[in-house]
Amino acid sequence: MIYCINPECNQRENPASIQTCQACGTDLLIYRRYRLIKPLRSLKPQNYTDVFEVTDVESSDGEIRKVLKVLKVNSPQFVKMFLREAFTL
Repeated sequence: MIYCINPECNQRENPASIQTCQACGTDLLIYRRYRLIKPLRSLKPQNYTDVFEVTDVESSDGEIRKVLKVLKVNSPQFVKMFLREAFTL
């Protein structure tokens, strides 16, 4: 099972064998590199971010697992907080 990155999608779970989301048509391979394997917290509409475990299919060591946090809101306040957190990490 892989997930669609589009927060507006009404059916984010997809079979691992496909390239685009069955519900909304969004590419399931992010930047031709990352596949969203599972959410690390529930995908609630009221959250301003989604956090996923992803695989990096371009890594030289095989498929390496990483964490990807997706900002769902385009607000200056949330972007500032998101960038501050990214810098801190």
